Amino acid sequence: MSDDSRPTASPAGAPIKKQPPEPPLPPALAGLGVVLIALVSIVLAALEVLLVPSYIGSVIFPITVVVAIAGNLGLPWLIREIQPTRWSVCVPAVCWVLVVLGLGFTSRPEGDVLLPGYGDGEWVAYALLLIGALAAAIGVIRMMPPVSSSRR
Repeated sequence: MSDDSRPTASPAGAPIKKQPPEPPLPPALAGLGVVLIALVSIVLAALEVLLVPSYIGSVIFPITVVVAIAGNLGLPWLIREIQPTRWSVCVPAVCWVLVVLGLGFTSRPEGDVLLPGYGDGEWVAYALLLIGALAAAIGVIRMMPPVSSSRR
């Protein structure tokens, strides 16, 4: 067992200095970062919906699910680095869900929809909705900053 009360030392024997925490971004710059990440989330969601019927040869290729997982796990982490508040971590997930549902289930007068409910694209559309939403929820939960002791 090691004694945690002792200061740790470097291999040369000199004490290790702790790095001071980085100062937070100015509020205007952090707000701009949140808006930019929200826009990235909106663009990614639109691209994911458009990529549902992707094929390699005659086989459907579900690249959209992989992009949804990466984006929905990565954007909450990125936004927490910029603005570590509880509400800001939810922004990319909310934008993603609204865009995917809006583009996926809004039909044109001709009856066209972007998320097919038939054929080969059906299971990719369902996977995008379910796995993408699950990845968004996991990303938000993992990156949610702890509640400060003053609010308890």
